[in-house]
Amino acid sequence: MGNGADEKQVRAIVLKVWQNWGKYLLDFFRFSNLNSNNLSSFVAEIKGKDIIDKALAKGRGAIIFTAHLGHWELGALCLKLTGYKTNVIMSPYESPDVNITVGKIREKNGIGTIPVEDEGPASIIRILKALKNNELITIQGDRDIEKKGIMLNFFGEPAYFPKGPMLLAMKTKSPAIPAFTFIDSDNLYHSIAEEEIEIEDTGDEEKDLRINMERMVKIIERYVRKYPEQWYNFYYFWEK
Repeated sequence: MGNGADEKQVRAIVLKVWQNWGKYLLDFFRFSNLNSNNLSSFVAEIKGKDIIDKALAKGRGAIIFTAHLGHWELGALCLKLTGYKTNVIMSPYESPDVNITVGKIREKNGIGTIPVEDEGPASIIRILKALKNNELITIQGDRDIEKKGIMLNFFGEPAYFPKGPMLLAMKTKSPAIPAFTFIDSDNLYHSIAEEEIEIEDTGDEEKDLRINMERMVKIIERYVRKYPEQWYNFYYFWEK
């Protein structure tokens, strides 16, 4: 919100964040009944299908980069109901019951879940297989709680971002498309895919990774700046 935001403004946004988070949770269960016929009752706009089609025409699948902003689960469902085979990369929740519940709802909606495992190649094999089959992989690039990624500038302060999502795009040479699903002023969801990120490839992996991640983070920052009350990262995000 910038240095000029006073405490009253900040508290108002914080309150709105929690209200929106409650709506997110409620809507997640309501979306289990969504289909192509009633999607418009929740979603006013799905934009960027031409961008995704162009990317898939290359035959290497596509990686949809998103963030913990708006309603990412609905974003995946919009992709599925628009006709794309969609897989969600997911870091398992601490609660097994939550993992089971979320998995069942995704399964009911025809969305694949690829859990990220700390050990073993199983998740990588599934990801590579999906991309080889020219499917979509959706992944969030704005949460690095363990701070094992790369520190980048975010709203003027250093913060850690996971390097795995961008490394995946670089290694597979699959198109990387930023996309977000958020509530706009009409109180309906809008699902927007932007032009694919230009991937730097000079042969210097470390340098290229930083450049490519900076490009991705700038896009995330633009959306968080516009919709701060819909960004759900509930931990100490900035490095102290």
